[in-house]
Amino acid sequence: MKIRVMIIDFEEPIRQGLSSVLESKGGIEVVCKLGGCGGAAEMAGWISPDVVMAGLRTLEEDETGFFNSLLKMSIPLIITLEDRQDQLNQAFRFLEKGAVDYLILPGEKNGTIEKVKTAALARPIDLAERLKPIKLTFPHAGSLRKVVVIASSTGGPQALRAIIPKLPQGLPAAVIVVQHMGQGFTTLLAERLDKISAISVEEAQDGRIIKGGCAYVAPYGRHLGVEKSRIALVAGQPINGVMPSADYTMASVAREYSADSVAVVLTGMGRDGGKGAGDIKSAGGRVIVQDRESSVIFGMPQAALKTGCVDKVVELSGIARSLAKEVYV
Repeated sequence: MKIRVMIIDFEEPIRQGLSSVLESKGGIEVVCKLGGCGGAAEMAGWISPDVVMAGLRTLEEDETGFFNSLLKMSIPLIITLEDRQDQLNQAFRFLEKGAVDYLILPGEKNGTIEKVKTAALARPIDLAERLKPIKLTFPHAGSLRKVVVIASSTGGPQALRAIIPKLPQGLPAAVIVVQHMGQGFTTLLAERLDKISAISVEEAQDGRIIKGGCAYVAPYGRHLGVEKSRIALVAGQPINGVMPSADYTMASVAREYSADSVAVVLTGMGRDGGKGAGDIKSAGGRVIVQDRESSVIFGMPQAALKTGCVDKVVELSGIARSLAKEVYV
């Protein structure tokens, strides 16, 4: 069956251009093109598209609650935008709320088609309704005891907002986040998490000493390893089709910290983090994965499960608590 796509944008040339690209190779059918969000929720309910592609400006100016309606219907949303900093900032807010991906226009043909194919496998989740506030109590802070590597991809920005802000200031662990995102977005991810978290969050810099109570977001386009308790950023080839790769980071952390390492594999397409989680387990560390029900795409957690290395399968709202328990063991 073909993937059914709805396209929404103020600009007719953008609607036509996307439609031509998506239908150029077969396997995708554009079932609806709209010039705005008015009536779009009702139309989506009638035609049940597999994916919606909507321009950032149409979403920003929408007063009908279209975005929230898509979440309730579990229809994946790809945001289309221009390569401008202000638009990157706005798009990131929608990614945090549940949009599954973004496309910087005009977009490369094969890359655009692959984004739609991946989005069609996603199951968006309205975390605002699912997650209840949980008050976590932790022991007093101590020196660095553990290094945690969190791997995430599709649905990751939303999931990370449910984990990192719950970790306490002075946590005796360093957290390395490997989130698959395009250029500019890893910087935004670090900045936005830092504003809402008790621990310090920054985009990782080469040579930085790894400290407890800090989280380091792997930057786009480089692999992140650790050497003598310092961050080592390495230019190289993609692993599992991505760079940074969680497999690379986890293998490096396993060598450096052995049993004092923890792997957390969150929602995402593909298998990145599966082999690395196995490396951490073989070194004596622990492995946590997000459960299927709370994952937007279960690919990465499932890849880890297939290795037989997983210690715990946890619903998203419980991962911060489980992670903290591992740190204090």
